[in-house]
Amino acid sequence: MNRKTIYLLSAILFIGFFCRSFRIDKFGLSYDEQVSILIAEGKYHGSTDLNSDYSLHLSQDNSFGNVIAGTVFDNGNSVAYNIFLHYWLLIFGSTAESARELSIVFGLLLIPLGYAFSKIIFENENAGCLTALLLALHPLLTEFAHVARAYTMATFFSTLSSYFFYRMISGTAKNKTFAFYVVASVTALLSHYLTSYIFIAHGLIFLLFMRHRILWMKYLTANFIIGCMFLLWFFSFGKEGVKVMDALNSDFTTRAADFTAGDNPFVIPATAKNIFTCWLQIWLQMFGDQLQNFGLRIREVAVLVLLPFSILYFFLRQIKNTSYEKSAVVFLLAMTFVQTLFLTALAVRAGHCISLRPVYANFATPYAIILLAHSIFISGKVKQLQKPVAAITAAIILIMVLSLVPGYLNKAKKFPEKTGAFPGDMEKLDCSGYCPVEECVFTS
Repeated sequence: MNRKTIYLLSAILFIGFFCRSFRIDKFGLSYDEQVSILIAEGKYHGSTDLNSDYSLHLSQDNSFGNVIAGTVFDNGNSVAYNIFLHYWLLIFGSTAESARELSIVFGLLLIPLGYAFSKIIFENENAGCLTALLLALHPLLTEFAHVARAYTMATFFSTLSSYFFYRMISGTAKNKTFAFYVVASVTALLSHYLTSYIFIAHGLIFLLFMRHRILWMKYLTANFIIGCMFLLWFFSFGKEGVKVMDALNSDFTTRAADFTAGDNPFVIPATAKNIFTCWLQIWLQMFGDQLQNFGLRIREVAVLVLLPFSILYFFLRQIKNTSYEKSAVVFLLAMTFVQTLFLTALAVRAGHCISLRPVYANFATPYAIILLAHSIFISGKVKQLQKPVAAITAAIILIMVLSLVPGYLNKAKKFPEKTGAFPGDMEKLDCSGYCPVEECVFTS
């Protein structure tokens, strides 16, 4: 990188840090955050009562083994994050701000990773910088970099895994790249199970484009190791946690079957209408639109999904007639939209739309933004498209910035800041999730 790019990326990182750290101490812990911290401190035993004496016997409870046990009591998911958070709190102290700062770190690391990923795919530094800026401002990524949960860490490692994967399929990989791919992939899977869609997309891309026998052998070997490491966790501990997850899923299925208009929209049946509505919400948030947080309904903002989609349309019409460019675009399209199909399959199978919550759009967002940034850059070079592309880009950035505002205010209102010992006197919060959008998704 030249000096100008270094300065620019430094400024973008500062913007990203400001967005992710602003008012982080102005709202209390959500129920899910409390669970994460209690697991990381070895104090969670599957109880729904978080008002117990937290400091009692903390020294002997705060062990690696109890972190694993707490993860299993929860649902077996996010063990890698819980371990990271365990050691993070040991080093930096058990405070709400400290717990959230781990998510901020991974959220910031995602910005230069997005720059590097964009640059290696399209070999364009300017598009890489635009990618970094959009990631820094992205309201969904900012939303979950604010909370002590596994989503941001899982997004970072799944994106890092895809970065190494792309180097593998583009022929720029050394043997150590395959080792890095294995480590990043296992960490992503053990940070959140739903990052598994990433590896389904990887497999589809490999089937479409790879014909090199040695690459196939290395790829299959890497995936065999990934599978063995995941199964080692699953059959040692994770299988018990899945029983908790299955019980919860059965409850959601029952609630969805009995759903009537006016019920809590957190659990809704997987009808065609509801699934399509979920798609719109996921795509809006994936491309940086969280205007729903102002209290708007989906039907009032759904048309705005045409802004990024129109840029993608302009770009797809301008693709150079080279196999490299097309394969790069297919790669990003698959990484962006295979997730929607994967989550839809889960929703249809379960009978409810919990899997189609916007929070899981985190995992596909980096690819959507890389694709969007490059689409803006390429389409903007076409003389007749320069003005509409500039106007649409300005609108997208403005929507991103506006979408940040209610995120700061709504969370402070929903989770008022608490005082006193941490977190023993935190009152139990009866909530189904900490993203404000979740509460008004399907209101008429």
